[in-house]
Amino acid sequence: MSKSVDEDPDVIVEDAEAKAVEAEALVTAIEDRIVAGDDTVTHADLSEQISVARFARKLVEAAREKAKSIRESKRQVVLSQIRGEMDAHATAEGTRRVELLTNVESAVLAFVSEYASDNAKFSDWRGRMAAAGVKPIGPRFAALASDQGLSYSDSAVRAGTREFQPEYSGLVLQGLLHSLLNSSQLGREYFTADNAGYPTRDELFARVRTVAQEVPGIPEDALFYRHENGQVHMRDTAHAWPAEDLKRLGLTPISREEAIAE
Repeated sequence: MSKSVDEDPDVIVEDAEAKAVEAEALVTAIEDRIVAGDDTVTHADLSEQISVARFARKLVEAAREKAKSIRESKRQVVLSQIRGEMDAHATAEGTRRVELLTNVESAVLAFVSEYASDNAKFSDWRGRMAAAGVKPIGPRFAALASDQGLSYSDSAVRAGTREFQPEYSGLVLQGLLHSLLNSSQLGREYFTADNAGYPTRDELFARVRTVAQEVPGIPEDALFYRHENGQVHMRDTAHAWPAEDLKRLGLTPISREEAIAE
C-alpha cells in the first residue's frame, strides 16, 4: 500500500474492514445455500469466495499498518515543527523584552525624579518658613493669621487648609508591582521589589536578554537501552547492565543516534 500523510488513517481502516466484512458475509451466504441443498453451488464457488475473504482480511491488517505509519508521520511533522520553533527561539535575542524593560526603567526614573523634586520643594518651604520666623507646631494646630496661614511640623507643611507631606516613590512603586503582578490578569506572577537577594540591574537585564539557559549535555560515553515498552534508558559506562541481565529486564542496546536527537 502506498502512503500519503494527507489520507485519513481511520477511513483507510474502516474501508478495508467494510470490504472484509462484505467478503466474509458472501462466504456465509454460499455456505448457507449449500446447507439448504442448492446443488448449483460448486466447490470452486466456495473456495474462491473464501480466498477473496481471506485476502480482504489481510488487507485489513495492511490498512492498519498503513494507518499506523501515517499517524506516526503526522506525529513527526508536529514534533519537527515544535523542535524547530524551540531551536529558533533558544538562539533569539530578547531584544523586544530589553526594549520594554528599558522603557519601564526610564519611566521609573522619571517617576522617582518627580517625587524627589516635590519632596525637595517641601523641604525648601519648611526651611524658608523657619528662617522667616514661623514656629513649628504639633499635629493639632491652627496657623497664625500673622504668618499668612503658613505652618509646618516634622512631617508636613501647610498653607491654610492645604497640607503637603513628603511621599516615598519606592513605596508607591512597590504597591504598583504588588497590584499588577499579583492580579489575576497576570497569572499571579508575584515578585516584590524588596525581595531578598534581588538581582542588580545588569543581572536583571542579562536575565531578560537570555531566552534559553544552557543545560549539561549527555555524556559522550553514555550507553542507551530501549525497554520492550518503548522507553529509553541511559546509563554511564561504569554502570552498564551486564549482558545476562538485558533479556531479564526486557532491554535492547541501541545507538546514541537512535536514542536522542541533539
